[in-house]
Amino acid sequence: MQIAQNLAPKMNPASNQLKSPIFLLGSHKSGTSLLRSLLDSHSELFAAPMEMHFFKCMGYWVDYRLQRSWPHDLSIEEKYTALINSIESRNKNKNPYSDSVLPDACDLDLFRSCLESSNPKTNTELFIAYVNSLYYSLTGKTLDCNIRLVEKSVENAEYAPLLSHMFSDSKFIHIIRNPYSTIVALRKSKTKSCYPYLGGMAQSLHNSYYNLHKNQLFIKNYLVIRYEDLLTSTQEVMQQIADFLNIKFSESLIQPTLLGKPWGGNSSSNQAFQKISLSPLHTWKENITDLEIQLVNKMLLPAVQEFGYPTLSASRSLLMPAPQEPWFNYAKNRSFLRLMGQSALESS
Repeated sequence: MQIAQNLAPKMNPASNQLKSPIFLLGSHKSGTSLLRSLLDSHSELFAAPMEMHFFKCMGYWVDYRLQRSWPHDLSIEEKYTALINSIESRNKNKNPYSDSVLPDACDLDLFRSCLESSNPKTNTELFIAYVNSLYYSLTGKTLDCNIRLVEKSVENAEYAPLLSHMFSDSKFIHIIRNPYSTIVALRKSKTKSCYPYLGGMAQSLHNSYYNLHKNQLFIKNYLVIRYEDLLTSTQEVMQQIADFLNIKFSESLIQPTLLGKPWGGNSSSNQAFQKISLSPLHTWKENITDLEIQLVNKMLLPAVQEFGYPTLSASRSLLMPAPQEPWFNYAKNRSFLRLMGQSALESS
C-alpha cells in the first residue's frame, strides 16, 4: 500500500510490542466503561478510549448478539480497511449512550499511515500495530513500551482464551452486574420511542455470563468484580485491582476520566455525573418489567445465584403488555420468552 511519507514517523510506532495488556470484560451496561475510566489517568496505563472490536474487524465469528458477525476470510488489505473504517466511525460517533463520544479525536491520516507501514505477519502483530496506531492517531506520539494497554470490547469475553494465548502475560478483569439491573439499563439505552424486542439483549447477556463461567476454568490471571461493589466501595475495589495488575495505587484510580479529562458517564438516563453515582443501585427497581424478570429467571438464573443477587418473581400476568410495548414487539417478546421456557424445561 502507498504510505503518506510526510506522515510516517521516523521510527514506526506500530512496531512497538505490548507489555502485559489488560482486557476488561463484561456485557453492555455492566460497568466496563466506568472501570476503564477509573484506570484511564493512571501513569502506567493507556486506556483505549473506545471499543476496538479487533476480532470483529478481523473477520472472526462473533456470537455476542449485539455485535454478532459471521466469519470471513479477509486479506490484509481488507483487515486494514476494516480497522480504518472502525476508527472513522468512532470519529463520527455522537450517541450519548455510547461508551465514548470523541468526535474527530483520532487523526485518521496518522492512523492510516502508521497502520499501513507496520507490515504485520500475524493477527497478533496486527493487533499490536492497531493499538500503537490508535495511540499515535490520538496523541501524535509513540506509545512508550512500558505503558500497558487497557482495552474493552464486549466480544472479548468470547476470545479471552485466544487473547491469553496471543499475550501470555495479559490480565483480565471481568465486571458483572445484577442481571435484573443490567437488562433494564440495556433496554433503556436501546429504547427510542417504544418498548423494544428484548431477545437480542437477553442473548447477549447470556453470552457474556456463559463465557465468564468458562474463562475462569482456563485462564489464570482472571479477576471478577461486581459493579455494585465498585460503586459502594470504590477505593477498596480499585486497590484490589491495582494489586492484581501490579500497579501502584493512586488517587487517579477513583476519579473517572476519558483521555485524562473528567468523564461524565454513558448512563441510560443520559445524565452526566461529576463523581461516581450510587443511583444505578436502586433506580432499576422502579423500571423493571415482569417480562424482564422472567427472561432473567429463564436465561441468567445461575449468574444471579452465583454472585449473590436476590431472585425476583414476576407480580403480574405476562399477558399484560409492558408500558409502550407495541403489538409486534409484544408478540416477538412473548414468543421468545416461551421458547426460552421450553429450552429450560428440556435442559432440566
